[in-house]
Amino acid sequence: MTKRWMSWVVVAAVAFGGVGFALGGAVMGARAEERPTAILPVTPCAVTTPVVAAATAPSPAPSVTPAPVTPAPARPTGELSIRRMQVTSDIDHREPIDHPSTFDDSDERIYAFVDVANPSSEPRQLLVTFENGQRVTGLVTLEIPANSARFRTWAFTRLTRSPGEWTAIVRDEGGQVLASDEFEIR
Repeated sequence: MTKRWMSWVVVAAVAFGGVGFALGGAVMGARAEERPTAILPVTPCAVTTPVVAAATAPSPAPSVTPAPVTPAPARPTGELSIRRMQVTSDIDHREPIDHPSTFDDSDERIYAFVDVANPSSEPRQLLVTFENGQRVTGLVTLEIPANSARFRTWAFTRLTRSPGEWTAIVRDEGGQVLASDEFEIR
C-alpha cells in the first residue's frame, strides 16, 4: 500500500470515530495499481497533527453552491390555550360568580369569562361573540399579553334579548373556535 492510500485510510478512520473498515475501490486520484483488493481493518490511532496535514491534498473538488435557504415566516412560539371558559351573570374579583344554563331576557348583561394561557412571546387576540344561529352580537376583541401562564378576562353583551338557544364562542385571530358555552334566553 502506498503512502498516498494510507493517508486516506487515516482520514477515513478519524472521520468515522477512529475504528472501522476501509473498503476497496477507487480513491480520488489513486491509480489502479494503488487500489486495495481486500477489506482492510482500520485500527484507532492517535493523531497529534491536524488531519488535513496528515492527508495528501487531493485535487480541488468542484465548488458547489448550496441552494438559498428561505427562512420560515415568524410565528408565535406557543399556542393560546383556553384553561376555562364559561358564561356567567357577573364577575367578582376576576372570577365568575355562577354558571347558569338559562338567563332571563331582562338580565342586564351576559358575560363570557375566559381563563387563557399565552406562552408566546407576542401578545395575541381573542374574539368573543354571542350567537343564536340568526344573530351575532358581542364581537369583543380581548388582548392577551405575551408570556402569560394565566390571564383572566371577559366580554359581555347586552344585546341577547331574543329568546332561544345561544352560544358564547371564543375564536383566535385566524377565526378558529377555541371554546364555546351554550345557554338559553327565556
